Amino acid sequence: MSAAIRIVRAAPATTVQDAGRFGMLQHGVSASGPMDRGAFVRCGAMLPRAGQEGIEFTAAGLAFTVEAGSVEAAFAGGAFVLAINGAPQGWPAHVLLEAGDEVAITPGPAGNYGY
Repeated sequence: MSAAIRIVRAAPATTVQDAGRFGMLQHGVSASGPMDRGAFVRCGAMLPRAGQEGIEFTAAGLAFTVEAGSVEAAFAGGAFVLAINGAPQGWPAHVLLEAGDEVAITPGPAGNYGY
């Protein structure tokens, strides 16, 4: 079954990132990719069926709701505060989210980027 999330709160610099496109600078395409490559890779490593993309958010945080289905999610980077349905969670985290779950990520004591 497919899943759907609805972004409720996102800072202007929130983006969907992939691992980057290396070896293309000769064609005018920079490598780009995540700002915190280590955290991006750690998130993927926590997920057995991870895709090649992830949501990158800044120190302003992120909030989303699972609209349908279930989502296996990983969170890493910075030192953010994670709450699911208002209940505090550890950081970094690996969780299974179900339809109706509300996720809120707010600034913590350190870090500029999270995934």
